[in-house]
Amino acid sequence: MTEIERLQQAGIRRLGSPKSGFRYRGGRDMNRIRALRIPPAWTDVAINKNPRAKLQAIGRDRKGRWQYRYSAGAVREREEKKYGRLVAFGKALPQMRREVERALRLPGLPREKVMACILRILSTCFMRPGSYAYARENGSFGIATLQNRHVTVKGDTVRFEYPGKSGKKQMSELRDRRVARMVRQLKKLPGKDLFQYVADDGAVVNIRRRHVNQHIKEVMGERFSAKDFRTWAGTLIAACALARMNEEIVPGRTDRHRMVVTAVKETAARLGNTPAVCKASYIWPAVVSSFEKGEVMRCYYRSMEDLVDGKSHRPETALLQLLGSARRATLH
Repeated sequence: MTEIERLQQAGIRRLGSPKSGFRYRGGRDMNRIRALRIPPAWTDVAINKNPRAKLQAIGRDRKGRWQYRYSAGAVREREEKKYGRLVAFGKALPQMRREVERALRLPGLPREKVMACILRILSTCFMRPGSYAYARENGSFGIATLQNRHVTVKGDTVRFEYPGKSGKKQMSELRDRRVARMVRQLKKLPGKDLFQYVADDGAVVNIRRRHVNQHIKEVMGERFSAKDFRTWAGTLIAACALARMNEEIVPGRTDRHRMVVTAVKETAARLGNTPAVCKASYIWPAVVSSFEKGEVMRCYYRSMEDLVDGKSHRPETALLQLLGSARRATLH
């Protein structure tokens, strides 16, 4: 029996409705229950009777999806793991770039070379991975499901334009001579899908999201996936925006909160998310809290063009230093 099933059977049940008010059957620790801040719109709510359990409550949102509330200790533990993952990812990027440079020099269109092209695009355009189920059912695409019609090449510039999650139009550009040349070759292969490779026997093989994630693990480590590129990018873009705006601060007259809002909006626009989702899922909180204390990166990208160009990676080192400094401060 899973923990969810146990909660459904033996947990504290929430009865009532937002209009009539809620009551809890079997619930005695009302302060703890209120502190969980369970949304009124949730249905099938069940709350753990054990105040020390990691999973404290479950419920379904408006779309019928299971949502969860965890204990403060479990949240801290998860945040520590996420921090370790983010830092490890940043440290693995140089090795990934060396492998991409090597593979892009290979002749033809073997799997390794096409995967290198995908990693180059992921590390500069920060696309979602995409899945064929979403493409088929919702008409939304990601890097693994892009079709030839979503890509145009002009000179050394590759332009991507496609419907992303929730049908939102996504646009990004990459100026890279080798990638542009490869995309031209890929578009000549049979079929409508952009990313395919030519096997040793001459067969043309479609690349799926699982292939992309497997290659990332082979190149960067077992713990990483395509999503990590977006988390790293969101944190880096926001940190650079805040460092840039820090130069404009007038002591006593500057609203740092307003600058944080601007940085989040800038990051969200680049990632194709709403500002709320972007701040909650793609920007490491320490970047914002450090800025509010007057601490920013000393070296940063002054524009998105500089970041996408990718000729200098010193700002990434500066971000790792900022994250490390923020973490040490929380431990003391």
